[in-house]
Amino acid sequence: MDFHVSTPTGDRKIQIILPQSGNICILASGGIDSSVLLSTILMARQAESPNLPFTVLNIKRGLGTEEFSRAMVNKLEDHFGVEIPFQYVDLDPSVHHSECLTNPIVPLLDRGDYTHCFNAETSNPAGFVHVGAPNRTPVKNQFKFKKWRMPFLHCDKTHIVQLMHQLNLSFIETMSHTCFAQARYRCKTCFQCEERAWAYKTLNLTDPGEH
Repeated sequence: MDFHVSTPTGDRKIQIILPQSGNICILASGGIDSSVLLSTILMARQAESPNLPFTVLNIKRGLGTEEFSRAMVNKLEDHFGVEIPFQYVDLDPSVHHSECLTNPIVPLLDRGDYTHCFNAETSNPAGFVHVGAPNRTPVKNQFKFKKWRMPFLHCDKTHIVQLMHQLNLSFIETMSHTCFAQARYRCKTCFQCEERAWAYKTLNLTDPGEH
Protein backbone atom coordinates (compact mmCIF):
# COMPACT_ATOMS: atom_id res chain seq x y z
CA MET A 1 0.00 0.00 0.00
CA ASP A 2 1.40 3.39 -1.01
CA PHE A 3 1.01 6.76 0.67
CA HIS A 4 2.06 10.07 -0.89
CA VAL A 5 3.10 12.96 1.34
CA SER A 6 4.24 16.48 0.46
CA THR A 7 5.78 18.92 2.95
CA PRO A 8 8.11 21.93 2.70
CA THR A 9 11.05 19.50 2.97
CA GLY A 10 10.00 17.51 -0.11
CA ASP A 11 7.68 14.90 -1.57
CA ARG A 12 7.79 11.32 -0.37
CA LYS A 13 6.25 8.05 -1.49
CA ILE A 14 5.85 5.74 1.49
CA GLN A 15 5.40 2.07 0.72
CA ILE A 16 4.06 -0.43 3.24
CA ILE A 17 5.04 -3.76 1.71
CA LEU A 18 3.92 -6.73 3.75
CA PRO A 19 5.46 -10.17 3.28
CA GLN A 20 3.22 -12.71 1.59
CA SER A 21 3.75 -15.12 4.45
CA GLY A 22 5.43 -15.32 7.81
CA ASN A 23 4.89 -13.66 11.18
CA ILE A 24 5.78 -9.99 11.54
CA CYS A 25 6.49 -7.83 14.56
CA ILE A 26 6.13 -4.06 14.78
CA LEU A 27 8.12 -1.96 17.23
CA ALA A 28 6.04 0.56 19.19
CA SER A 29 7.34 3.24 21.53
CA GLY A 30 4.15 5.23 22.05
CA GLY A 31 5.50 8.06 19.89
CA ILE A 32 4.10 9.62 16.73
CA ASP A 33 6.31 7.73 14.26
CA SER A 34 5.67 4.21 15.53
CA SER A 35 1.94 4.92 16.03
CA VAL A 36 1.56 6.14 12.44
CA LEU A 37 3.58 3.16 11.19
CA LEU A 38 1.35 0.73 13.07
CA SER A 39 -1.72 2.47 11.62
CA THR A 40 -0.47 2.16 8.05
CA ILE A 41 0.40 -1.51 8.57
CA LEU A 42 -3.07 -2.20 9.95
CA MET A 43 -4.57 -0.52 6.87
CA ALA A 44 -2.35 -2.50 4.48
CA ARG A 45 -3.00 -5.76 6.31
CA GLN A 46 -6.76 -5.19 6.23
CA ALA A 47 -6.69 -4.48 2.49
CA GLU A 48 -4.12 -7.03 1.34
CA SER A 49 -3.25 -9.69 3.93
CA PRO A 50 -5.97 -9.95 6.60
CA ASN A 51 -4.65 -13.30 7.85
CA LEU A 52 -1.00 -12.26 8.22
CA PRO A 53 0.05 -12.93 11.86
CA PHE A 54 1.54 -9.91 13.65
CA THR A 55 2.58 -8.76 17.10
CA VAL A 56 3.35 -5.30 18.44
CA LEU A 57 6.47 -5.18 20.63
CA ASN A 58 7.49 -2.49 23.10
CA ILE A 59 11.12 -2.52 24.19
CA LYS A 60 11.06 -1.72 27.90
CA ARG A 61 13.47 1.18 28.26
CA GLY A 62 11.42 3.22 30.72
CA LEU A 63 10.64 6.95 30.36
CA GLY A 64 6.94 6.28 29.77
CA THR A 65 7.22 4.10 26.68
CA GLU A 66 5.45 1.14 28.31
CA GLU A 67 2.47 3.21 29.47
CA PHE A 68 2.06 5.25 26.31
CA SER A 69 2.56 2.36 23.87
CA ARG A 70 -0.04 0.23 25.63
CA ALA A 71 -2.57 3.08 25.68
CA MET A 72 -1.92 3.82 22.00
CA VAL A 73 -2.43 0.19 21.01
CA ASN A 74 -5.73 0.14 22.93
CA LYS A 75 -6.87 3.26 21.05
CA LEU A 76 -5.84 1.84 17.67
CA GLU A 77 -7.71 -1.38 18.44
CA ASP A 78 -10.88 0.67 18.88
CA HIS A 79 -10.15 2.89 15.89
CA PHE A 80 -9.51 0.07 13.41
CA GLY A 81 -11.80 -2.52 15.00
CA VAL A 82 -9.09 -5.17 15.25
CA GLU A 83 -7.40 -7.03 18.08
CA ILE A 84 -3.71 -6.14 18.31
CA PRO A 85 -1.41 -8.69 19.99
CA PHE A 86 0.98 -6.79 22.25
CA GLN A 87 4.07 -7.81 24.22
CA TYR A 88 6.81 -6.15 26.25
CA VAL A 89 10.43 -7.08 25.57
CA ASP A 90 13.12 -6.55 28.20
CA LEU A 91 16.07 -4.37 27.32
CA ASP A 92 19.61 -5.04 28.46
CA PRO A 93 20.32 -1.97 30.66
CA SER A 94 23.98 -2.05 29.64
CA VAL A 95 23.04 -1.22 26.04
CA HIS A 96 22.36 2.40 25.08
CA HIS A 97 18.89 3.10 23.69
CA SER A 98 20.31 4.04 20.27
CA GLU A 99 21.40 0.42 19.91
CA CYS A 100 17.91 -0.97 20.51
CA LEU A 101 17.72 -1.93 16.85
CA THR A 102 19.99 -4.87 17.56
CA ASN A 103 18.97 -5.52 21.15
CA PRO A 104 16.91 -7.51 21.89
CA ILE A 105 14.97 -7.94 18.62
CA VAL A 106 17.67 -9.52 16.47
CA PRO A 107 17.78 -12.74 18.55
CA LEU A 108 14.01 -13.07 18.09
CA LEU A 109 14.46 -12.81 14.32
CA ASP A 110 17.48 -15.12 14.28
CA ARG A 111 15.65 -17.94 16.04
CA GLY A 112 12.56 -17.53 13.88
CA ASP A 113 10.05 -16.08 16.34
CA TYR A 114 9.33 -13.46 13.66
CA THR A 115 10.20 -13.40 9.98
CA HIS A 116 10.25 -9.60 9.64
CA CYS A 117 10.36 -6.60 11.95
CA PHE A 118 8.89 -3.20 11.06
CA ASN A 119 10.59 -0.18 12.61
CA ALA A 120 9.57 3.49 12.33
CA GLU A 121 13.09 4.92 12.00
CA THR A 122 13.21 8.24 10.12
CA SER A 123 16.08 10.34 8.79
CA ASN A 124 17.42 13.44 10.52
CA PRO A 125 15.86 16.66 9.22
CA ALA A 126 18.07 18.39 6.66
CA GLY A 127 19.66 21.48 8.16
CA PHE A 128 18.38 20.74 11.66
CA VAL A 129 21.44 20.47 13.91
CA HIS A 130 21.23 19.23 17.47
CA VAL A 131 24.04 18.05 19.71
CA GLY A 132 22.02 15.01 20.81
CA ALA A 133 20.89 13.95 17.36
CA PRO A 134 20.98 10.18 16.77
CA ASN A 135 23.22 8.82 14.06
CA ARG A 136 20.63 8.18 11.37
CA THR A 137 21.56 7.60 7.75
CA PRO A 138 18.84 8.14 5.13
CA VAL A 139 18.34 4.93 3.19
CA LYS A 140 15.77 4.90 0.42
CA ASN A 141 15.80 1.13 -0.01
CA GLN A 142 13.89 -0.24 2.96
CA PHE A 143 15.02 -3.78 2.05
CA LYS A 144 18.70 -3.04 2.64
CA PHE A 145 18.47 -4.74 6.04
CA LYS A 146 17.57 -8.41 5.90
CA LYS A 147 14.37 -9.15 7.83
CA TRP A 148 13.87 -5.46 8.69
CA ARG A 149 11.32 -3.14 7.10
CA MET A 150 11.85 0.61 7.57
CA PRO A 151 9.35 2.36 5.31
CA PHE A 152 9.94 5.80 6.91
CA LEU A 153 13.72 5.79 6.58
CA HIS A 154 13.72 8.29 3.71
CA CYS A 155 11.29 10.62 5.55
CA ASP A 156 11.73 13.25 8.23
CA LYS A 157 9.32 14.17 11.03
CA THR A 158 7.31 16.57 8.86
CA HIS A 159 6.30 13.72 6.55
CA ILE A 160 5.08 11.55 9.43
CA VAL A 161 3.08 14.38 11.04
CA GLN A 162 1.57 15.26 7.66
CA LEU A 163 0.67 11.62 6.96
CA MET A 164 -0.94 11.39 10.38
CA HIS A 165 -3.25 14.28 9.47
CA GLN A 166 -3.97 12.89 6.01
CA LEU A 167 -5.14 9.64 7.61
CA ASN A 168 -7.32 11.47 10.17
CA LEU A 169 -5.29 10.13 13.09
CA SER A 170 -5.03 13.40 15.00
CA PHE A 171 -5.69 11.62 18.31
CA ILE A 172 -2.11 10.39 18.07
CA GLU A 173 -0.91 13.94 18.75
CA THR A 174 -2.35 14.08 22.25
CA MET A 175 -1.78 10.41 23.14
CA SER A 176 1.83 10.08 22.02
CA HIS A 177 5.02 10.40 24.08
CA THR A 178 8.08 12.10 22.60
CA CYS A 179 10.61 13.10 25.26
CA PHE A 180 13.72 10.98 25.82
CA ALA A 181 14.58 12.76 29.08
CA GLN A 182 11.46 12.33 31.20
CA ALA A 183 8.45 10.02 31.45
CA ARG A 184 5.72 12.65 31.31
CA TYR A 185 5.49 16.01 29.55
CA ARG A 186 8.45 17.34 27.59
CA CYS A 187 11.84 18.66 28.57
CA LYS A 188 11.78 20.70 25.32
CA THR A 189 15.55 20.43 24.98
CA CYS A 190 16.31 16.81 23.98
CA PHE A 191 16.61 16.01 20.27
CA GLN A 192 13.22 14.25 20.15
CA CYS A 193 11.37 17.20 21.71
CA GLU A 194 13.06 19.74 19.45
CA GLU A 195 12.58 17.57 16.36
CA ARG A 196 8.83 17.39 17.02
CA ALA A 197 8.64 21.16 17.62
CA TRP A 198 10.59 21.74 14.39
CA ALA A 199 8.20 19.56 12.40
CA TYR A 200 5.10 21.39 13.58
CA LYS A 201 6.71 24.78 13.01
CA THR A 202 7.78 23.76 9.51
CA LEU A 203 4.23 22.62 8.73
CA ASN A 204 2.76 25.77 10.32
CA LEU A 205 0.70 23.62 12.68
CA THR A 206 -0.08 23.91 16.36
CA ASP A 207 0.90 20.87 18.41
CA PRO A 208 -1.84 20.05 20.96
CA GLY A 209 0.21 17.30 22.62
CA GLU A 210 1.86 17.65 26.01
CA HIS A 211 4.08 14.56 26.26
